[in-house]
Amino acid sequence: MTAIIAVVTTTVASAADARRLASGAVQARLAACVQVESIASHYVWQGAQHEDAEWRLACKTLLEAAPPCAPGCGRSIPTRCRNC
Repeated sequence: MTAIIAVVTTTVASAADARRLASGAVQARLAACVQVESIASHYVWQGAQHEDAEWRLACKTLLEAAPPCAPGCGRSIPTRCRNC
């Protein structure tokens, strides 16, 4: 049987949060590898346009591990919801 690989992505507002989440996901074996990239996000929030630095995490995992990973990440990310 061939394993199906999934890539779960999320963004956080700080490099420290990105390092913490990446390390935690690998240590907990939720991801085999996590890549962290610095990006610029453009979005509208409360009627105003913004540009902010963010860090994107790309977590490489097995498809069956992706659903358990998502709720854990959601509790660990210190950010507010934005419509973008």
